[in-house]
Amino acid sequence: MPFRSENHKDLFTKGTSWKLEIDTNGYASFSGESIVTQISAGRCFQSIDDNFSPKVSLNFRPRIKVRLLEDGYICFLEMELIQYRISKINSWHPIQLNYSQIKSRLDKVLNWIDKASKKNNKYLWGGSLGPDFDCSGLVQTSFASQSIWLPRDAYQQEIFCQDIPVEINNL
Repeated sequence: MPFRSENHKDLFTKGTSWKLEIDTNGYASFSGESIVTQISAGRCFQSIDDNFSPKVSLNFRPRIKVRLLEDGYICFLEMELIQYRISKINSWHPIQLNYSQIKSRLDKVLNWIDKASKKNNKYLWGGSLGPDFDCSGLVQTSFASQSIWLPRDAYQQEIFCQDIPVEINNL
């Protein structure tokens, strides 16, 4: 059931978990325009800061600091955009896939990337909704299309993923 409270502090109770019902941007800070990721409807997040400050000015929309549950990414969401477009969830657990389950989905991941590459697009820092992506957003979103969750940023993906020895001639 969508969240329906005029009291913003309900949303900011540290540790509460929510499911997004809309696509939205994740920002680098409480203020500013730097998008660090885009978040698709259906993704879940947890409030991680209960220091809500309702300062409002012409250049500032209040934001909440959250952790995206699928990949652990931390960002800030605009309160006005999400407050009536989220559902509270009691718990969230990752789906663990084994090697063969992941391997069996790789062809579909590659097909997804092929289709995405044929759409008119441009580079978008933090882009992960498409058709505009950044590098790591494209990788994360292509794998997420098959319910394989990778961390958001390239440096996180490098640490998270297993190295595969490849001969340069085969690339």
